[in-house]
Amino acid sequence: MTSAMMIDRVSRSVLHMCKRNKRIGSHQRYTVRHNSTQVDGKILERLIDRSILRVNGNEASSFLQGLITNDMKHLDEGAPSIYTLFLNIRGRVMCDAIVYKSEESNLYYVECDSQIVDSLQRHLKMYRVRRKIDIEHVGDKINVCKFINNIMIYEDPRLSDLGLRILAESQISRNEIIKHLDTDIVSPESLGDYKTFRYKLGIGEGMHDLPPGKALPLEINCDYLHGVSFHKGCYIGQELTARTYHTGVVRKRLMPLKEDLADTSAGEPGISEPTQQNASTSQQTAMNVGGTFTCSFCLLKERYDYKGTRPPFARQFVYSEECYIMKDPFSLPNKGEVLVLGADCSMCEHAVCLGCSIFYTRRFCSKCAFSNMQHLPPQLHGKIRNLTKQADS
Repeated sequence: MTSAMMIDRVSRSVLHMCKRNKRIGSHQRYTVRHNSTQVDGKILERLIDRSILRVNGNEASSFLQGLITNDMKHLDEGAPSIYTLFLNIRGRVMCDAIVYKSEESNLYYVECDSQIVDSLQRHLKMYRVRRKIDIEHVGDKINVCKFINNIMIYEDPRLSDLGLRILAESQISRNEIIKHLDTDIVSPESLGDYKTFRYKLGIGEGMHDLPPGKALPLEINCDYLHGVSFHKGCYIGQELTARTYHTGVVRKRLMPLKEDLADTSAGEPGISEPTQQNASTSQQTAMNVGGTFTCSFCLLKERYDYKGTRPPFARQFVYSEECYIMKDPFSLPNKGEVLVLGADCSMCEHAVCLGCSIFYTRRFCSKCAFSNMQHLPPQLHGKIRNLTKQADS
């Protein structure tokens, strides 16, 4: 399949064209969006890494309903497209997809990553059983464009900032697409510009960002992107997704990060930054040699081998606070396995073990946590009270 992405808001008259689309036999992919270096310019970029499966048949809607995380009823109620996931039987993400509704009855287009389209097609055919449903790969026949015949235009169902996804006949050239657009279009600065744009929004897409069988739906923000329904019936992999949602515990999520490359070092003139870093590391290593750790709130007293964030005997670990760390006495020598004994309270600076403290962006002993409980999340209040009771008993 092909899809085109228009990363700009358009007039409502454009959206009415979705209802006038025709059956498309071939497609290609483009994207139109704001240029990051050009405020008024918009970019039309072909999405060469997306493909389309065409699912057609009287039972196509109920068939897809039992395989995707979203609810096909949204399409029956007037939504032109939905974002969704296909899960494996263990509830892990197999692939992300966008399902488009055609004007033709019982015909749907499923957009996915080109590298997994064959696997998805086999997946659909395996669960088709005896239903009279046609599942056809039309990925390299479809094009993406706007304002001409045999073109389908949809708002991206994930975020309004992602603009439009446009499907059109493959024989339509890029120049012809631009000719029918009502705005200034420029060429993309690089082939990866659309990916950069997605990353700035924290949107994962395709096998590179979402390796099959690894992530859970809520970990890739499927709930925030309107891609999962918690009110529909059962579907493949539904149990783990529903349990994660109702427990409210999502331990990791995709999110955009911005790296500040500014030089914030305050070293002396003439000393290079690597030299300063090496000197700082050597000084820290010399200062953070071992000693005896004693918790200020319990009877724990133990030898530690290092205090800091980067233990030299376990270089793969970088801690978010300066910890008292000892080599694991029960592991094999030189394996780099360690035990964290505790850290200093960020307020009273008393040494405290892990069992007598909590960590929320910083380390707090039980007393400091209790006296500042109003500034900490309500989810931690029960644990703070229990720590205080233990300290008093």
